Amino acid sequence: MADGYRLSENIYFAQIGLRIGGATLAEYAKRFGVGASPHADLPAAPGQLSNTGSLDRPTLVADTSYGQGELLTSPLRMALIAAAIGRGGIMPTPHYALEVRDAAGNTIRTIAPTPAGQVVNPQTAAQVTQMLVGAVSGPGAYAYGAKIPGVNVAGKTGTAENPGGAPHGWFVGFAPAEAPTVAVAVIVENTPDGGVAAAPIGGKVMAAALGR
Repeated sequence: MADGYRLSENIYFAQIGLRIGGATLAEYAKRFGVGASPHADLPAAPGQLSNTGSLDRPTLVADTSYGQGELLTSPLRMALIAAAIGRGGIMPTPHYALEVRDAAGNTIRTIAPTPAGQVVNPQTAAQVTQMLVGAVSGPGAYAYGAKIPGVNVAGKTGTAENPGGAPHGWFVGFAPAEAPTVAVAVIVENTPDGGVAAAPIGGKVMAAALGR
């Protein structure tokens, strides 16, 4: 599995999806909020797992397992999924502001990303985190463009089908991997290579957030 993450191997994940089955895959997708609107301060698109909401045929299970098929999602949802893995399996509630200030500039309320629920156990999140670190810094890693000197970055690239046009390149990640303070999701439209186009943007955003 670590090699599957590092080399972004679609066939591996398709085989895993077929092994665990559509029902289990759909259950965990629901845990991570796929197909539901994030509980944010402003309305957000819900996305979908599939056109029917279920994974009822082998080809759809295989395609969905590596992020294609009929799956629709948003950068916000994917950033939340990355954050949940980085936070030991705890999904945060997103907010668009950090604090509220009065006319004099004094902070009167701090807005924190409160927990929305435990979606996977801490041990699973820790294992996935290590694989995501390998996907950025391991030999031949596809997400190498997100590297930050002196920081362990966890991340994964992706390619999203775009009917009628060129695919979109993705990167999701968080840092520092051992105690994350920033999570990102990047989509670059009409480019098939998330490793070349999206991962470097994600790395620069996280580096800026970390003061690097």
